[in-house]
Amino acid sequence: MTVKIPVNIAAQVVAAGIYAKKARFTVVFAPVYDKDAQKYDLVDWPRSVEKLLSDGKGLEIIPLGQNESWRTDAIFNSNPTKIMKLAKDKLRRFSPAVDLQKLTDYWRKVMGDDAGFEALKIALDPAIKPAQRDPLEAALRDPEKPGAFPPKVPDIHGTWRDKSVKELSFERAAHIAATLRRETLDTRPEAKSADALSIQIRNLKNRIGPWPKTVPLTDARLAAMAEDVQAYGDLKDSRIRADEFAAARKTFQDKSKSSKEAIEALVGKHPLLLARTPLAAAMHFGNSLTFTDPSKRLTLEPALSKEAKAAYRLASRTQPFDGGDSFFAADSEAVEFARRRLFALQSNPSLGRLFRFVIDFDCDVSALVDKDVAGGAFPYIDTALDRDPADPSELPAPAQQESRFLLLRLAAADGGSRVWSSAKLRAPADSKAKNTAGHFLPCTREEIDARVRDNASDGRELAVFEQIDGMVDLGQHWHAEKRYQMISLDPVLAIGGDDAKEKRRAENKKTLNDPDSKLMLPQVRDELADKRLATQRGGGLALTDRWRQMHGIARFLDSTAQRDQFDPKVQDGAVNIVLDASDLTVGYKLDVGVRPNDNIKKDRNYWHTLMHRTVRYSPTQKVSAHVPAADFDGDITKHYPDSSARRDADDAQLQTPSALRDWLGESETLTHTTVFMEEVIGAWRGDPLGLACGVQSHKLNPQDLRIDISYDLPTDPALTPPPLRFGWHYHFGLRAFFAGGVSLPLNRAVGHYEKSRNGELALPKADNHGTPLLRYERLESPAIAIPDWLFGELKSEATYTKVTLRGRFAAPQAGRMLVRSFDDPVNRSIADVPDDPGKQGRLPGVGFDRRVILAPAVTLDFAALHDAFRGKKGKDIERGPNGKGIKMCDPRVLLDPENPNDSETMPIDKEEEVVEEFTPVPKPMDRANTKEGLQQVWAKVRVAWRPYTIASRPRGGLQGVDHRAAWGGFPVYRARASRGAAEPVLGHSIAATPAPMTDEGEIRHRIKTAGPEIFKNDNDKKRSILWSAVGVLQNTDGLVDRSGTAVFRPLPSNRDKDVERQPYYPDPAAVTLVIQVVVRGDGFETKRARRVDTKSIALYKEETFKGAAPHDYPDAVPVVLDVVRGNGTENLVKVNPRVDYGNIPHTPSPGRTISAAHVTVTLAPGEQASIRCWCVPTVTFLTHIWAGTATLAAMSVVNGSKPTDDKKVLSVKDVTQAFKAGVKPLTSLSISDKSSGEAASTADFAGLPLPPSEIIREFAAAVRERMLQEPLPEIAAVVEIEAVHAVDLPQQAPRAVAGQKWQLLRAKTELINDLLLPEQTCKALRGNLCMSANWTPENQMSDAVDVLIDGSLRVHGASTEAVEIRARGTAAARGRFDDVERGRSRDDRARGLWPKPDAQEPIKAKRLFGFDPAEDGSVSFEPETVTLLRLEGFLPGTSGEVRIDLLNFQREAKAIEPKPNEPIQAQASPLRASRPAAFPDARARWIEIFAVAISRHTAALRTRYDELPEALSKPNALGPGATKDEEDKAEDAISKVIMDRRWLPATVRPARVVSLSPIPAFAWSDNVPTPPSAKIPSVFVSRTVRVRIRAQRPWFSSGEGERLGIVIWPPNLFDKDVGNVSHDVVRPSPADRKEINLRALPSDGSVIQELQDADLGTGGAWVTRWGADPIRTNGGVQGWLLSKDNFRGVTEQAAFSKPPGEHPKDAVLVKNVLMPVPADADAAELRAAQPPGGFMAVSLITYAPRFDPDQETWYVDVDLNPCGAAYPFVRLGLVRYQPNAPRALQVSEPIVEWAQVMPERRLSAIAKHIDKDRKQVEVTAMLEGVASGPDANNGHPETSTAQAPRVYFTLLQRRIKADDAVPDSELVFAGPQIPAPGCGCASWTAVFRMSDDEYRGYDWSVFAEEVDRLRPATYADEPRYETSEDTNFVDTGPRFAARLSLNNLRVQ
Repeated sequence: MTVKIPVNIAAQVVAAGIYAKKARFTVVFAPVYDKDAQKYDLVDWPRSVEKLLSDGKGLEIIPLGQNESWRTDAIFNSNPTKIMKLAKDKLRRFSPAVDLQKLTDYWRKVMGDDAGFEALKIALDPAIKPAQRDPLEAALRDPEKPGAFPPKVPDIHGTWRDKSVKELSFERAAHIAATLRRETLDTRPEAKSADALSIQIRNLKNRIGPWPKTVPLTDARLAAMAEDVQAYGDLKDSRIRADEFAAARKTFQDKSKSSKEAIEALVGKHPLLLARTPLAAAMHFGNSLTFTDPSKRLTLEPALSKEAKAAYRLASRTQPFDGGDSFFAADSEAVEFARRRLFALQSNPSLGRLFRFVIDFDCDVSALVDKDVAGGAFPYIDTALDRDPADPSELPAPAQQESRFLLLRLAAADGGSRVWSSAKLRAPADSKAKNTAGHFLPCTREEIDARVRDNASDGRELAVFEQIDGMVDLGQHWHAEKRYQMISLDPVLAIGGDDAKEKRRAENKKTLNDPDSKLMLPQVRDELADKRLATQRGGGLALTDRWRQMHGIARFLDSTAQRDQFDPKVQDGAVNIVLDASDLTVGYKLDVGVRPNDNIKKDRNYWHTLMHRTVRYSPTQKVSAHVPAADFDGDITKHYPDSSARRDADDAQLQTPSALRDWLGESETLTHTTVFMEEVIGAWRGDPLGLACGVQSHKLNPQDLRIDISYDLPTDPALTPPPLRFGWHYHFGLRAFFAGGVSLPLNRAVGHYEKSRNGELALPKADNHGTPLLRYERLESPAIAIPDWLFGELKSEATYTKVTLRGRFAAPQAGRMLVRSFDDPVNRSIADVPDDPGKQGRLPGVGFDRRVILAPAVTLDFAALHDAFRGKKGKDIERGPNGKGIKMCDPRVLLDPENPNDSETMPIDKEEEVVEEFTPVPKPMDRANTKEGLQQVWAKVRVAWRPYTIASRPRGGLQGVDHRAAWGGFPVYRARASRGAAEPVLGHSIAATPAPMTDEGEIRHRIKTAGPEIFKNDNDKKRSILWSAVGVLQNTDGLVDRSGTAVFRPLPSNRDKDVERQPYYPDPAAVTLVIQVVVRGDGFETKRARRVDTKSIALYKEETFKGAAPHDYPDAVPVVLDVVRGNGTENLVKVNPRVDYGNIPHTPSPGRTISAAHVTVTLAPGEQASIRCWCVPTVTFLTHIWAGTATLAAMSVVNGSKPTDDKKVLSVKDVTQAFKAGVKPLTSLSISDKSSGEAASTADFAGLPLPPSEIIREFAAAVRERMLQEPLPEIAAVVEIEAVHAVDLPQQAPRAVAGQKWQLLRAKTELINDLLLPEQTCKALRGNLCMSANWTPENQMSDAVDVLIDGSLRVHGASTEAVEIRARGTAAARGRFDDVERGRSRDDRARGLWPKPDAQEPIKAKRLFGFDPAEDGSVSFEPETVTLLRLEGFLPGTSGEVRIDLLNFQREAKAIEPKPNEPIQAQASPLRASRPAAFPDARARWIEIFAVAISRHTAALRTRYDELPEALSKPNALGPGATKDEEDKAEDAISKVIMDRRWLPATVRPARVVSLSPIPAFAWSDNVPTPPSAKIPSVFVSRTVRVRIRAQRPWFSSGEGERLGIVIWPPNLFDKDVGNVSHDVVRPSPADRKEINLRALPSDGSVIQELQDADLGTGGAWVTRWGADPIRTNGGVQGWLLSKDNFRGVTEQAAFSKPPGEHPKDAVLVKNVLMPVPADADAAELRAAQPPGGFMAVSLITYAPRFDPDQETWYVDVDLNPCGAAYPFVRLGLVRYQPNAPRALQVSEPIVEWAQVMPERRLSAIAKHIDKDRKQVEVTAMLEGVASGPDANNGHPETSTAQAPRVYFTLLQRRIKADDAVPDSELVFAGPQIPAPGCGCASWTAVFRMSDDEYRGYDWSVFAEEVDRLRPATYADEPRYETSEDTNFVDTGPRFAARLSLNNLRVQ
């Protein structure tokens, strides 16, 4: 060898016990690098140790006298009376003879030869700084208080595991208690958004300093930094405590202090250990006022301390500050492995003995206790049982013995610091005594000092030393604070989960504080504000040390002091270092004691260690041929005193870890390392702690220690621990494992556990009942599967089942069950549902629906914890085909990149093979392209598959059911992907998943392809990979194979041999399934439901049994749940507790017997039910296993007792009575006063007493009884299934509530919002308008379009989702009464042309104009329908019908509407009232109001092709193309649901009339007789003249019913006492006013005394009045105003409240209306409700306008009687009048039109013979009517401008037509004659004569034409002057023309 490593050798002597009168010593050697050393070389280590021993002088022993301590300086003097010698010749060495050279050569090979030692030298040389700082230096920090002692303090903290467990357990119990009280509880303070990490990240970004460019400043890094800063600050109290502990320890280390001072310094810090006790926690969480009283909530603290969370956070290392990887800094690989090899040999007792790191000696006890050796030590009296293990079952009583304290060291010739080790010796007594077999093991310095302080006490009450007699004192306590505890809750998961939950709460609070959160749905906000606690999981049975911080500080300071004191160069004896038991302890052995039920051992515990294992060593192949012995492992055994010593040394050991957090480089202010001492010493989860069960191989790095080590578990029952089972009670014992593998053997420790120190060394005390393993996991919710045949037609393929869906509905879903009823035949046709009800009943999804409910599954290990497989054998144990085992295969994902030295990246050779899978990974984004979205590409992942064989295992449940999917569990159904599924290609983008096919699906139990094979050439290891581990396999279309809906089906016979990867092990606690069906009424709560039924089903043959699991476990029966259709009269739930699955209705034959339970739920049409399923455990489970029961019991005892004020001590005289007093207010459950329970109980929870098990059992029975009626989610999770009996049509149409009046109000949004406020609030704002009875026409709001409606109706709540209040009326939807865009062009109108869309028939007027004109000009419209109000969200109600009061409903819906800037509130009944934009305008309409009920189950009736039934409402709306019969039926259905018929008032003023010039309209009449051939003496034709007032389109500006009005004044014109209006004498209203002579009005300053427009006010210019024709003498009318006599045929009373078809079409008087007065004649139209010109009270003569389709104008014909005036003019004041409007809005602004009223004319004729022979006939024609003659014109009437009209008479003849002849032309026989008019009412007469033959031979007729005589417009001799004096007149006109036939005239 070329390398040398100079070292000194430090030796530690460990007292190793007394065996068969022999005292053993174990010497441990350690190399200490010293570059100046010359004597020893580490390269030659075995030889160096042998040299040291050969030069040695045996052992030196210092016996400590009375009041002498390790701190007594005098004992180290070289005075022979102090240091005794145990010569070498009295020591026997246990070491076989070996070839030292071969051993040295092998040592060198194992250590790596030259290269290895070169690296080791670097590792050991203190001058070479390692990558990792020495924790003994790095962990020092400044004290919290500057200048405090000591100046440097180790920054060491505990982790608060046990405290956290207790707090979280009591908090959980508080929530369970609240649920039992049917309350909710929030035990946490309000979350603060400032605590949200996102805010802390933002704040940190704003204040962070310069940052290295090479280090990405990610949010994750910032979050870690922010958390670290906060966590370190939260540890301030812990640092203060550490300062105090360090100061006390420094005082203890000070040898100048006396033992008493030293001990009192330690004891003085004990109060710092007393944090909140379990009693205080129980009182805190047991008082609900703590969390409900607002004042107390202000000071509420989280359940977990800040220190616990801070320690949890900081104990996990985050990424370094320098941007490197996230691992600890490390030296080179060679140096690291060299250090690991040396440590492996030093720490392994067997290999240490092989290579001379450990050597065992013994000597006779007599030699040791010789007065010249140890006999001089002072004997302290101990009472202990040093048991002789010869009789393992006998435990004699402890004996008083003498204990002596010694200091031991190896007497070497080398100088330097002396290293002593302390020991305690109890020499064996008489060999026959079985309780004084002797004791010789290390002891603590504190025990020595305690004995010095008080010779008579062993010092345990001081609680200053953690171990005594080689065992940890698990009973150590200070006051009520117990140092060690046993817990079942996993503290790390609990703290981590709680921490994560609180962080999420802070983030959620931040989100909720965001203004946008108010827009969130209530359920989203509720989820964010979730108060539920984090999930808790059991962690086995763990032992915790609450005082680990103090322990760590002591160990740190002691180690630092000892290291600093060691100096190989000082003079021999100058420095003495004393190592005690704590210093020599390198680990612990955890023992477990159980108390069997047999009588022999019932008074003691039966102890086993959890650490036993067997270890075999062998040289690594191809390493070295220089092996010291052929039997390598056997040679190692020879280095021990005996085989049992090796077994004990090879035992595993517990070493509590500590987490280091190095702040150097991570913080600007901190440079030290923080240490966290793990408080969990060990956790037993079932397997021995010495070695986990299972087979594992680990490939070593070539640089690892070159020795192969095989570990195994002993099979001897005496060496195996008891099973770990829920509810079993256990004790823990903990033995120290000293350097060199020394420990107190278990067979000796048993006596101490049971008898020594009153049994208090065990936990709990040995005679205590023990601590049970409790279960914290709740029962998960039952699983749901769907029978395979329910999906459709099945076709078995090679590797899957093809499914063709039946019917037209989508595939069933696990959480929703649907049955459907169709009342409408068309709907049935669309849904492909047969008409036959019987066939419907057999159709899945129509007549019934099915799910299978199963108890939740657990793992095999978890089931075993319930002792579920006790006694199972034979067929209950699987052993695979032919008993050769069950071949399995498990995956392990390998990390990239490959590294041969890292087993995480490489498969284990010959044990694993790699199969590649494809998995999606994010594609790197182009940050420059901001439009690029996140994409994924295919990447490969390597999966190492390891085949193995399970020799045997308990069989699972569900025998005969397919639970054998390749991935474990049920097969799955999924929709089959459509064409286009792409195989994954490495690096390619992932294509979108193809849409599923609507008609096909697949049931998968494995991949569809053959699957890759591993180990093809090894029949034993060969496996086919039938499922993917993390991604997708090749040839699987890129689809994950095991996602989908669980399928329940019998196991196909061809798959009986398939391996069941994960057998179905139901949760042993789930013995009863509860199914609760709640039919929705006013809610799903049982008190508000329509119907409720709860049934429980036993899942096993026996529902009550002893033990934690049923005897027939795991055969929990599946529960088949059917939902069927009914009519509401059937039982809601029926249960058949046991039935063969194949005998359940509709079930295809399964081909095998499957036991099941059958539950049938029958729903009436429309019913919606919540089917809640949960499992219920047994009373035994709740009594002994469930953690919550013990916690609640302890809280009840505390609540029922009277704790002391300091909350640290609980004094209870009668635990049972305290429990009874406290349990009812805590949980609302009562315990019978008759039950008294056992006399006493030693059971406790967290140190708090529990009542006897009988009392707890009664409490558990009450809890179970509650769980059989309602769920307790904290104990058993609930699964909910929505069940619906969907119907296409509501079961009844809406119907009005008798006696309730319907009301409408047109109002604007602001008013509607006010009216929908709560009634009292509304009245304060709007007065009586808040009551719909006051919604009179006058209260309608001007210009309002929206409609508020009130009324009452009833609907069938279960089947009705919504109600729409609809209105049907004219132009209700589109608002197009008279659309001016519809009509003919001007040219077509002028030419009389009509469009012909089909080129054949002219278009119908209705289609052209949008309305249908009748012959009389009246029009009719097709009604349109609009929705006024839609009401949703009302609950089905608890009875058949639901009454809806519209206004109240709208108010309630408005009250729960989201308010601006306020969050949306959750409502039990989320009422919604929407008022769509119904009517498009504010115009009036006659409407019919009816209600439509809409089905509640639209979504449930949608087919998978997205089809919906056509009919979903009652009455149903007609679609386009409906037949006449369908229309009639629909009309009949609507007529039955009409709630009201009424006028919708107009709220807008009518528009001004847009008139055309009025024209005359003639009404002709004659006296043509019947039959037409009859003869009469006189014939005539007459013309009645009317004024046709024409108006342009459009009409109906204010809506339907709008009329044209003629303004008349005074308003009382038609009253009897109105005066002589025709003579200008009027008597206006009121009646007591005097008559007014309009011709003699009082002077107004003008010269005109007659009536002027202004005299009537501002509206006078628009009042109808007469005007004379200035060119006619008789052209004026008496009086200025029109009188009643001027209007003929006026109806003075009309009911405009009737439908418009019943309104009068002709003149109707409307009295006393308010006419808006325009500001002036030229003012633009204003339709304001309050016109600026005010109103004028007038009356109106109104007419219904008619439509002229030829001219496309509106008109009215006004029959005016001029009362004898000829051609008078009339000024017509015209308005539109809307009778159905508020009075102020009824009348439009007026306009004025002038019209001339033409006179009436009558043309008559008579004929007579004028001779006796009757040969001559005389025909006399006469035209009569009012006319105006010339005026006097100063005696020259012939030149008067006014001339009498002239009439021309002409007699026409036509030859009488023969039968077939063509008629002759008509000829003028005579005339024209121009007679002069007669007098009076003018008449013109003409006489014609002809022979009688002529008269009879022709058809005769008289033609009369009237013209006016006026001066010409031009003259031929222009210019002409003084034309007014000439008589030159010309004919103008004609003014009248008529032809009178004489065919019916009889000649007289």
